[in-house]
Amino acid sequence: MHAVARAYVSWALSHPARFKLVFGRWAGAAPELRSAAEAVRGEWLRVVTEAQRAGCLPAGDPARLAALVQATAHGAADLAYAGHLSEGSAVRTLPGHLVDELLDCLEEAAGGTGNAESGIGPAGGGSDGSR
Repeated sequence: MHAVARAYVSWALSHPARFKLVFGRWAGAAPELRSAAEAVRGEWLRVVTEAQRAGCLPAGDPARLAALVQATAHGAADLAYAGHLSEGSAVRTLPGHLVDELLDCLEEAAGGTGNAESGIGPAGGGSDGSR
């Protein structure tokens, strides 16, 4: 889970125009953008469902939990891009740290410690400021 969340944040910060395009407000029908956004949501759902099955995340509606994790990663990336989330900001943290903290809390609530081997649980550090 941590690796997927960090990859999402990293991609968003490395490709801000694409990130804003795919997840921004669309004027008119945009089937390619809708398809891209739905594919990302589908991947979040898959990873969350797998993590729940492995006992790394609490039981419950996987779609809602996937939305919570994606919204946190998305918001953290957006705030970091805008300069409101950095080690020098009032919050004094990086986007990866916030996402890791949420996942740590969810893993603790599930009674698990993650599964780094499968990419579901905690893993090593990332350039986005995560462990």
